[in-house]
This record gives sequence, C-alpha cells and structure tokens, in this order.
Amino acid sequence: MSRPPDSKTNPVSGHADGGWLTGSCLISMPAMTDPRFHRTIIFLCTHDEEGAMGLVVNRPHNSIGFRSLCAKLKLPVPDSSPGQDAGHIAGDGGAKSSNIQVLAGGPVEIGRGFVLHQVSGDHARSLQITDDLALCATMEAIEGLARGKGPPAARIALGYAGWGSGQLEDEIRENAWLVCKADAKLVLQTVPDQMYAAALARLGINLAGLVSTSGRA
Repeated sequence: MSRPPDSKTNPVSGHADGGWLTGSCLISMPAMTDPRFHRTIIFLCTHDEEGAMGLVVNRPHNSIGFRSLCAKLKLPVPDSSPGQDAGHIAGDGGAKSSNIQVLAGGPVEIGRGFVLHQVSGDHARSLQITDDLALCATMEAIEGLARGKGPPAARIALGYAGWGSGQLEDEIRENAWLVCKADAKLVLQTVPDQMYAAALARLGINLAGLVSTSGRA
C-alpha cells in the first residue's frame, strides 16, 4: 500500500471518466492491518489498470493548520475565526479562508499539497473527478484560498496514498476496504471525525455493530 505511482506520472493526472473506482470513497475495515489507515476514509482521485491514488479525507493534520501553512508558504495569513466548522460552505464567494481544513492526506510525499474542492465556476487547472468534486495541486489554488477566493468549499491534503497495479483490488478482495459513493456533502461538508460513521451509514452499516463484530473476531 501507499507506493507512489510511476515517477514519470503526475499523481493528479489520470483517468477521471467514471471508470474503475475513480471518484469513490474507500472505508477501511477491521481487516486493515496497516495502522496508518485505521478508520480512514480515502477519496479515490484516480484508479485504472496502472494503479490508484487517493487522499485520506477524515484525518486532520496533527501539526499544521491552514494559517500556519500559509505562513510557511509566505502567503497571506487569514484572520482566525474560531467556532466555525472547518471547510464549511461559506455561501456567496469562496470558502472562508480561516475555516479551511488541512488534512494528513497519506504517507506518500507528505510535503506535497492537494486542494480538493467543490466544482464551481471555471477551474481550468483542476481535474474534475465527480459531478461536484475536483482536485488541484497548484500553489495558485492554495493562494486563492488564503485570499478567500475560489470554490465555495475546499480542503487541503498534505500527502497522498498510492497503490501499484492490481494492489488495491487485492486489498478489497481481502476485505480491507469497503467502497461507497462520494460527493461534496460527505467529503467536504462532513466534520472529519464524523465522516467514518457517515460513510458506513451510506452502505446501511451501523458503526456500533461493526465495532462489536470486530471485537469478537
């Protein structure tokens, strides 16, 4: 798990045409033995015969917030605005910069940033993955968020998870992952610590029952 794609391939490029599991969410199961992915939700940005790439979307970064990230990148540092949900849709205009959630996106290239955002208007440099979710990996995208411009909802992931050819399929057959439909409501508007239960609920699975079953295994 989490091998980087071929070094000649940009991990943001790839097929986002609805084939394979691109645009779905992976839900880690009790059979997942890698502690880095315990109770994680991974949004699959690409998945094809060459492998897969995705972002962990329910694990806030434990040491970097959006304000500190902006300072590190020498971007305008947004004013803090406590008490508001990170990543919440801000209404008119772009996402409120003070509320942008920074996520630990995965163990590969942990210093690389990806902006996962709601499709809105013209984002020529973004890869549209689903009807309402797109991905961008440019400094301009992060700077736009810092200035309060851009899409109405977005989250930043540092690092990503990657699989080689056939590797993800093997893990799914080994019951390490379940797959559910992804959209902006789940990935961008759900509080990260509630996302795992919300994703399971989409499959009609109760978190308490899953934990109980795991405990008896």
